[in-house]
Amino acid sequence: MLKNYLILAFRHLKRKKGFAFINIAGMGVSLTVVLVILQYVVQETSYDSFHEKLDRTYRVVGTMTQASKEAAANPGSHAPLSVVVAAQVPEIETYARFDRIDYTNVSLTNKSEATPRQVFQGNFYIVDSTFFEALSFDLVSGDERSALTKPENMVITESVAKKLFGSQDPMGREIEMGNNWGKYPFLVSGVMKDPPFNSQISPQVLIPLTFYDKINVRINDWENSYLGSYVVLNSPQSIDRVTSAYNSIYQEHRPESQKNQGVNYKYSLQPMADVYLHSSFEFESAKTGNYTYVVFISIVGALVLIISWVNYVNLATAQSVDRAREVGIRKVFGSLKRQLISQFLFESMLINAVSIVLALTLALSLLGRIGNWTGIEIHSTLIAEPVFWACVVLFWLTASFFAGFYPAFILSGYRPARVLGGRFSTDSRGGFSAQVTGDFSICCIRSAYSGHYHSIQANRLYA
Repeated sequence: MLKNYLILAFRHLKRKKGFAFINIAGMGVSLTVVLVILQYVVQETSYDSFHEKLDRTYRVVGTMTQASKEAAANPGSHAPLSVVVAAQVPEIETYARFDRIDYTNVSLTNKSEATPRQVFQGNFYIVDSTFFEALSFDLVSGDERSALTKPENMVITESVAKKLFGSQDPMGREIEMGNNWGKYPFLVSGVMKDPPFNSQISPQVLIPLTFYDKINVRINDWENSYLGSYVVLNSPQSIDRVTSAYNSIYQEHRPESQKNQGVNYKYSLQPMADVYLHSSFEFESAKTGNYTYVVFISIVGALVLIISWVNYVNLATAQSVDRAREVGIRKVFGSLKRQLISQFLFESMLINAVSIVLALTLALSLLGRIGNWTGIEIHSTLIAEPVFWACVVLFWLTASFFAGFYPAFILSGYRPARVLGGRFSTDSRGGFSAQVTGDFSICCIRSAYSGHYHSIQANRLYA
């Protein structure tokens, strides 16, 4: 039976090449747009998901208030604050403070070779020695507990190690860091894996926070709020207690100068899972996304998908005149209604299967080029997930049913006497539907790109 359905489906598609091309191409292009949008949405919503303690990790956010001035939130805290709070609050498992300094044009020079290699490296962070304890960045060489305990220590990523040392082992080698502060020697104490693409902060070079002592930056100063802080709690249920402790301890150490000026800070804890998509602070140390845009582009993808299905239904229904005669003859020869419905659903499954294969091929070829065209770098991670392929099969079955059921039900219900007697007519609107699909898709894509342009330009500062 399936063989007969397949033969009949190919005969029909071969006889109606224009119909087949419009349906397959229309569905294929629409599904390509949907797949690219799906990959983008999955990527945007997966940021920082690789951290093992994600559900218990929070970013410290300080909101400054001052008389006659608007409150200003800042993803930073007073330098000593997290240290003091962690020492007094047992609900805190660990913490990690950090500061990004690559805006000062940092250079790294390999001083262990006769001809030193020099690179200018971005994503340069000064961090606490507990950095690897709080966040899940993996070392391939060195000890996580001691890699950042000395002021002269430096941890670099595998890509930076390759730039500076080639295939040689970088451990224990000397690197000279140069910037506006001067030139300082460091020893490589660790090599870590390159941060995944979905990491909100993507450090390439780490040095200890104690380095600030060398350049007379006061890290025990309560006057300024400039250090980013992540705090890991023993349990998410203790967030209120920890937040209260941050505010009460700050008030205990609030400088007289801030009291005299009417400056005050109120601290809150932002879940790490919300940092990338739900942050709109003026001063961010790393790139952020836009939750509203992700919702908008998801709706666009859903509408493109729905309209492509409607387009298929309209085109299939538009073929009613020719298919009606076929149905009438087959009913005269004894075909049952369920057999006709099965035949038309099988054709829908075949068209959807070819469209999905076309869409997957186009999407994979486009993902690598979209970054060059739009500035949005999208990684093809879904194809490696078994869940994705299970969803593809489920989508194929669902789409085939919903896109093919109405035409199958309508066509299989024609009466042979009326059809073969020449008293049958229908209204074809397939061309109009195809035009609507095309125009809507183009408008949505242009709107999405235009709406995200400013976000792209801003995030390039953190690339």
